[in-house]
Amino acid sequence: MTSRNPYIAILVFEYNSNVEGFQSLYREDTVLIHAASEESARHLAQKKAR
Repeated sequence: MTSRNPYIAILVFEYNSNVEGFQSLYREDTVLIHAASEESARHLAQKKAR
């Protein structure tokens, strides 16, 4: 069985619009991910963000 370590991913989202006067909104999510490596954790975080 492969050892899985905990990693924290911070996902930043930007919401914007073409509507005049709209100011961009930002959201920051912190996610706990268990993965075998940092590379794997990064892949899982990117997948989760999509």
